[in-house]
Amino acid sequence: VIYFSISTSHDFRETSTIKVEKPLQPATSFVLSERDVRVIDASDEDRSKGRIKAIDEGYSLRDDLAITIESIDSLEKPFIQYNYTAKGRTFKQASDNASDIAYKVKQDGRNLIFDSHFLFSTDKKVYRDQRIDVKVFLPVGTYVTIMNNMDYKVRNSVWIHDCYPGINHKSTEWIMTKNGLKCATANPEEQKDEKNEEEGVTSES
Repeated sequence: VIYFSISTSHDFRETSTIKVEKPLQPATSFVLSERDVRVIDASDEDRSKGRIKAIDEGYSLRDDLAITIESIDSLEKPFIQYNYTAKGRTFKQASDNASDIAYKVKQDGRNLIFDSHFLFSTDKKVYRDQRIDVKVFLPVGTYVTIMNNMDYKVRNSVWIHDCYPGINHKSTEWIMTKNGLKCATANPEEQKDEKNEEEGVTSES
């Protein structure tokens, strides 16, 4: 048991992160939603004819991922950054483990659809703290709709429960500022106070 513990510790000694940036098609507004990769969409014909394709054997699903939404200058073009991270006994093994992560965000017009989980090959790799951090960079002034199923994933950028316009709504509305996302449905007086604070204006002036 002692030997096993030491061996496992060595397998997590080094950490490697692979950063990949991809451009997004510019838009004045974006809608962020999540696709549950565990749910297979198929027609009745697909099901009856055996054409349903599931995740290939030998792959494992993980949900160790986080999404942050950051601002860039209003004249810059939006882009997305994938940060694939894993550990290993050596730096090369850690890099190999990180490179084996498969994850994607699909853009359909102004819609950004995030997979709920990422894949890595259990045929080639074992679990070594694989995770992915996705950063979405949007120009100041961009309007953003965040569907409620993204709540847990975007918690490092916003707390969407602070922006609910009503209990029955399925999304929240935001606008990108130089300081990050701000709720677009906030009380007008609260928005005025925030603007004054940003401009360094006090109520006394």
